[in-house]
Amino acid sequence: RVVIEFGSAGELKVLGKLDAQGTEAQPIIFTSNQASPAPGDWKGISLDGAASTSILDHVVIEYGGGGQSGNIYVNQSAPTLSNSTIRYSANHGFYVYGISTLISSILTITGNSIIDNMAGGIKFSEHAFHSPLIDGNIISNNGGDGVYIGIILGLRLSPTMTGNTIAGNNGYPIRFYLGAGTSGG
Repeated sequence: RVVIEFGSAGELKVLGKLDAQGTEAQPIIFTSNQASPAPGDWKGISLDGAASTSILDHVVIEYGGGGQSGNIYVNQSAPTLSNSTIRYSANHGFYVYGISTLISSILTITGNSIIDNMAGGIKFSEHAFHSPLIDGNIISNNGGDGVYIGIILGLRLSPTMTGNTIAGNNGYPIRFYLGAGTSGG
């Protein structure tokens, strides 16, 4: 088993492609280095870059979200997150700020447990301009909405969501927020 530990304010910032593929029996674990870990001990994983098509399969990402919007923060990237556990973030489990329409691949979130995060499970900000696939996930026991989808008038974000179990969150199971702002670019 591979365990990667981060100290206070630690972050894995990826400007290209991250290929983290564990197995069910041997997941890759990204976690805090504290003896008694707590949400927010480290920032999390930041996937940033228009050419990025990262793969995170059979990983555990936990105790991040400190000074960052989630255990995983995505900007101008379309990663695949599958068969993984995202938990114990001081913020969201999976936060998408922006996805360029120039990216040909689709952001895919399938077969994951996104649980026990202090804010929402998955959040797509009003600046995410792509149509992700969200399929077969368990999204539960989060402090906010299960899935938050922000939409700016005139821009399309039309996710495909099938086979998810979204329950026990402290907000709406799925929230669509329609903003009147502009994309700024």
